[in-house]
Amino acid sequence: MIKELKDKYYKFEEQIKIYNSHKSKLSNDEKYNLIEIFLSGTDFWGYSELVSTIAYDLAENSDKFISLLEKIYEKVKRDMAQGPFLRTLESIGKDKDFALPLYEKIITTSKDNDFKVIAGLMLGAFAINNKEALS
Repeated sequence: MIKELKDKYYKFEEQIKIYNSHKSKLSNDEKYNLIEIFLSGTDFWGYSELVSTIAYDLAENSDKFISLLEKIYEKVKRDMAQGPFLRTLESIGKDKDFALPLYEKIITTSKDNDFKVIAGLMLGAFAINNKEALS
């Protein structure tokens, strides 16, 4: 799949189409590895939307996933192009039933105060669909 993506730099829709055609065959470890490849590459921004899409697919209430979110945040923080990552956090909050426990785990375990603030996007999106849960 990496070979297919090589010439799709900044072609986000095409990247996601290729990923979607392969994702059911990829293990979670392979998806984590894909993200690591893009995070460590010099051309991260050309694949940033794909990274956010894969991260959403990997979403779970685990230390491993929180570590992944922190790595992505470290790469995108202070950049105006961080929108796809922020939308991923919102989508997790809105769509995933474990969003609140995940947010609480981030707040208690992360050492990055800025990341804790940004993770609040999950809480805000969660509250939209679960007003009674936050009462």
